[in-house]
Amino acid sequence: YTVSGIVKDLDYPSSFTSKEFLQFSENKNEQNNWLSSNSNYKIFIKLKSPNQSGEFLKLANKKLVEMTDAEFSKFNLKAGLKLAPLDEVHFNLQLNDSVDKKVLYGMMGIAGFLLILACINYINLSTAQVPYRAKEIGIRKTLGEQPRHANISFIMETFFICLFALLLSWPLVKIFEKSFDNYLPENIHAFQNIGFISSFLIGLILLLTLLSSIYPLYLINKVQIVDVLKLKGIAKISGGNLSIRKVLIVFQFIIAQAFVVLTIIMGLQLRFMMVKDAGFNKHAIINLQLPFKASQGATKDPFILKNNLLKYKDISSVSLGHLIMNNDHWGNNVFHQSDTGEVRVNMPFKYIESDYFDVYQLKLLAGRALSLADTNSGVVLNEIAIKNLGFKSAQEATGQVVKISDKPIRIVGVVENFHNKNFHSALEPIALSPTKAKGMLQRINIRLNDDPNQWKQAISNIEKEWKEFYPNAPFSYSFYDEHIKSLYESDYRFTKIINLSTGITILISCLGLIGLVMISTAQRTKEIGIRKVLGSSISGIVSLLSKDYIKLILISILIATPISWWAIHKWLEEFAFKLEVQWWMFVVPAIFTLIIAFITMSYHSIKAAKVNPVESLRDE
Repeated sequence: YTVSGIVKDLDYPSSFTSKEFLQFSENKNEQNNWLSSNSNYKIFIKLKSPNQSGEFLKLANKKLVEMTDAEFSKFNLKAGLKLAPLDEVHFNLQLNDSVDKKVLYGMMGIAGFLLILACINYINLSTAQVPYRAKEIGIRKTLGEQPRHANISFIMETFFICLFALLLSWPLVKIFEKSFDNYLPENIHAFQNIGFISSFLIGLILLLTLLSSIYPLYLINKVQIVDVLKLKGIAKISGGNLSIRKVLIVFQFIIAQAFVVLTIIMGLQLRFMMVKDAGFNKHAIINLQLPFKASQGATKDPFILKNNLLKYKDISSVSLGHLIMNNDHWGNNVFHQSDTGEVRVNMPFKYIESDYFDVYQLKLLAGRALSLADTNSGVVLNEIAIKNLGFKSAQEATGQVVKISDKPIRIVGVVENFHNKNFHSALEPIALSPTKAKGMLQRINIRLNDDPNQWKQAISNIEKEWKEFYPNAPFSYSFYDEHIKSLYESDYRFTKIINLSTGITILISCLGLIGLVMISTAQRTKEIGIRKVLGSSISGIVSLLSKDYIKLILISILIATPISWWAIHKWLEEFAFKLEVQWWMFVVPAIFTLIIAFITMSYHSIKAAKVNPVESLRDE
C-alpha cells in the first residue's frame, strides 16, 4: 500500500478510533443477500441541511423497498432505514459500545441524593449547635450587631465549610478513581473542559451554601435576645412535635432504607445470574482467542493444536468454536416448508466442530451431536427453533430438511434450550452449525479435568503447546465463568457504586440522628436529672430519649418500602430472567437499619443518662 495522506489526531475523545483508512472494495461480484444480518458495516451520510433528513429517508426507503421487496414480501416483511444523528450515537443503544442514558441519569440521581442528605445533615448539626451558641448570639445582638451581619457571618461560615469540603474531596476523588479504575472510561482524563467544570463547582458551592443556611438562619433570628440569654429560647428551637428537623430525619432514613434494600436485592440478582443453570456446564473451561493475523499464524490449521492438547491427561476435552454464551450475534434465516406454507425463522448461528457438545455438556433431546462430516449438510437446533419452525416435538424435527442460504440442510439433532446471551435477554432460537473454516471458529475451548489441583499444570501444558504452535501470538486465556461475569460488567459497576452510596447514606443519616439526640439531651437536661433523682435507671432514660427517634425511623421504613419495591422492580425489568422478590428482602434491611440507628443514638443517650443529676439541675 502507498501512504496517500495523513489524518490529524482528534483533540478530544471520539467514537472514531480507527488509525488506518483504506478504500472500500467495490467488488461487483459481492453477494446481494438482504436476508442475512451483520452489524460490522455502517454508512455515513452528510446532508446539506438537517431539515432534509425526512426527504432523504423517504427516497432511501423507496429505493430499499425496490431492492428487497421481491424477497421480503414472501414473509410479509418490509425493509426500512433509520438515521442515527452522530451527536447522539454515544447514547444509541442499538449500536455497539453505546452508553445507556438511564444509567447516567441514575448515577446523577444518586449524587443528587447524597448532596441533599449532606445538606440535611449539616442543617441538623447546625441547629444542634444553636443552643450551645445561644449566649454568643444574644451577646452579639445586645452589643448592637445588626441581624443581617449575623446572617452574613453564618452564611460565610457555611460557604467556607463547603469550600474546604470541596478541597478535601479532591484526594478522595483520586482514591475513588484508583479504586474504581475498572469501572471508569479509559480516556476519562483525555478531554477536560476546565471552564465548564469550574463554573459548575462554583455554582454547586453557592447552591449548597444557600440550601444549608436557610433553616439555621430562621432559627437564629426566631429566638428573642432576653430568652436566649436566659436559655429559655432553647425550648423554642424544636418548633413543635412535627419539627422540620424530624421531617428531614425521616427523609434521610427513607433514602438510606431504600439504598439498603436495593443493595441487598441487586447483590442477590447478580448471584442468581451466576449460579442459575444456563443450560450448559461453564465450570473448569478455559477459552483462548485464535490468532486472526497472518503474522501470528492465522493460516495454520488449529485442529493440529487441538489434537496436541488432547494427549494430556489433565485435559478432559477440547473443541473449536464460538463461545456458547456471548452477546455477539451472527444471524441467518432458516426456512422450512410446512403444511401451511414456507416458514422463516431468523436466529443466531454458532459455528462449532465435533467435540463442542462434550466441552459444554449440552443435553441432546433427540438425534445426535454434530460431526465434521455434517459440514454444509447438517445442523442442530434448540427447542425454541424447532417450535418456531412448526415442529411438534424434537423427535419429529430430527431428520427433517430445512433450507439455509438456499442450501438444503438436515436437522441431525435437537438440544435443550440454553442461554445464548446474558440474562437480560430472553431465550431465543439457536442453530449450531459445523465448520472447518478457521476464521469462523474463532476460539479454542478447553475443559480441564475435575481436580482443581491439576489445573495449574494443565495451563502450563496449554501454554507450552500454544507457544510451539503460535510462537508469534501472545498466550492469553480466561476461565469461561469469568467471561460470563464480564457480560454483567455494567450491572456490577452500578451495584458497586450503589453499595458505596449506601454506606455513605447510612453514615450521613446517623450523623443527622446524632444532631437530633444532641438537641434533645440539651433541651431535657433538667428532666433527665429529675428522673434520675426519682430513681430512673440508665436503660429507662436511654429508652425515653430513643423511642421518639425509633418511631421516626419506623415511619421512614414504612414509606421507603413501597418506594424501594417500585425501584427494584424497575431495575429488574431489564432482566428476562430474575429472582423472585420476597418479603424478607425488605424486613432484613429494616432490622439492620433499626440496629444501626439505635447503636448511633445509644452513645449520646447513655452519656446524657450518666451525667450527675447535681450538675444537670445546677446548670444555671
